[in-house]
Amino acid sequence: MAQATVSDTRTESDYLAHVRQLIATDPVAIKWHLVMDCLNTHQSASLVRFVVEVAGLDIDS
Repeated sequence: MAQATVSDTRTESDYLAHVRQLIATDPVAIKWHLVMDCLNTHQSASLVRFVVEVAGLDIDS
């Protein structure tokens, strides 16, 4: 079970660390569905790069 990752800040790196921790809880999962709002940290370049990496996508930088 994933542990809560609440902190005093809500930065891009905080959210990316949260998503990384979440994905690590089940490394054999085939697909994840995350529901987010349009907050800028939920649309960051680092998060997009992580999703591309995890999903094994081949896209232009």
